Amino acid sequence: MFTKMPMATEQLRLSDQFFENLTLYATGMIAQITDLRELHNKRMAHTTREAVNYSLPAQIKMPTVYVRLSDILGLRGSKGGRGLCWAQEYIPIVFKGVQAETPMKIIAEAKLTVTNRRKFQFLKGNVDHDVNYNPQIGQFSLRLRGEMGATVITLLTARIQALSRLIELVEAIGRAGKAVVHQSVTLREVVFTYSDSVTADGGAPPEPPSNNARRSWRVRLDLTKERGVNVDLESGNPHYPVIDYIREMANSPDFENLPSWLVLSLPLYRALEKVEEKRKSFQDQPVVAVFHRALNWVTIRYQIGTNPVRKLNIEIRPRTRQGKLMWHVSRAMDADTKTADVKPENDEFNKVLVERVWTASGNGFKGLTSGAAASLEQGIEELVALVDESVRFIASGGGVGQQQQQPQQQQIPLHQQQPPPPQAQQQSPTPQQQRFQQQMQQQRQAQQMPAANMHAGPPHPNMMNRGPSQQGQQQQQQSRQSYGNTMANALVLD
Repeated sequence: MFTKMPMATEQLRLSDQFFENLTLYATGMIAQITDLRELHNKRMAHTTREAVNYSLPAQIKMPTVYVRLSDILGLRGSKGGRGLCWAQEYIPIVFKGVQAETPMKIIAEAKLTVTNRRKFQFLKGNVDHDVNYNPQIGQFSLRLRGEMGATVITLLTARIQALSRLIELVEAIGRAGKAVVHQSVTLREVVFTYSDSVTADGGAPPEPPSNNARRSWRVRLDLTKERGVNVDLESGNPHYPVIDYIREMANSPDFENLPSWLVLSLPLYRALEKVEEKRKSFQDQPVVAVFHRALNWVTIRYQIGTNPVRKLNIEIRPRTRQGKLMWHVSRAMDADTKTADVKPENDEFNKVLVERVWTASGNGFKGLTSGAAASLEQGIEELVALVDESVRFIASGGGVGQQQQQPQQQQIPLHQQQPPPPQAQQQSPTPQQQRFQQQMQQQRQAQQMPAANMHAGPPHPNMMNRGPSQQGQQQQQQSRQSYGNTMANALVLD
């Protein structure tokens, strides 16, 4: 590449200004030749155009180098073309001058013009110390500083890739709805807060109990780590027990679902936090342990007694029911329970769970005879609390049919209470026992067939792309653009 210096005969005065311009021109030519050689070696399409450069003296005219955004991001020929939608394809690289330091540094500038300025309303001014965004014209300015003889293409590639990842993170925050609010956005870190999700009709879900007041939780994503993104949660966050899983997700292809997943799973992890708090309050019985097998797979293990030890495992996983993703709570048999061959009619856990949980319904959850399902936005807290209360009822010596008898006995003074005659208790079953027998008969009939519209087994890793069952397909197509269906994709993770 050759460029003629526009100098007339009368301008050839060997002054200090002449040699400064000559040095600047020669340095710029060396820098551009180095960049063009790097682009050629990497087989990246490029071209040069004459353009006005107000950073250089009028006597010096340097061409502008243009490269393709798809080549920088490595997306050329990809089917999705996902990274090309937020900025225009061609990026100009303009030589700006020389920085008088030791060693001498080359200064260049690259500009990216966004295609939709509304997506970047949250950005104002400096995004980083060498990255600036102008919201009026929707343009990023990347200032590149490289040593003499070194190319700035490598630095440009790293900056644009970091900027593209930042844009995807911010778009993910925007898709999470009003429950996620970004606090600060730079190339070095992203800070946002999240709280309970908003229901489909635009209203907020019911207020949680007073002992667990709703609040927003702060998340900091550190983007400066060489090995990936580091996630920091503030103290007391209900998601802190799964911080390792969250960091793994932030560095996986599913990182864009992280804000939505935090919002959707917050009620569940808040309920698990209450279970842990009760365990600390009641150190004797039952012994409770919460196991996080994955981000969307939780097991609560209860142990009652010492000799013998009675165990109960409650499993919580997302499953589809009638074309809608919901939390499914059921009992999971462990190896000891299976080998013991405990019959359902003789298992006290089954009796109490069927009577108090599996056949009950509440705000946002519904019993399914052998388990229960709760909506993502609400219901899971009440359902987990009901299961925990039922197990503690067993640990305190309670059993089936005692739930309604205890309040009646408390109304009679202790000195006036008399045990009923033994013969009267054996003559005819009580109404509570008759109702329980009917429930046991319904349960045996229901166990012969699976729960309606429930998919057994773990959720498929690509469930978000599979679509619902035939019964709920029409309903999901009508609400595919709704807030709930968009956020539900974040829960189907492996």
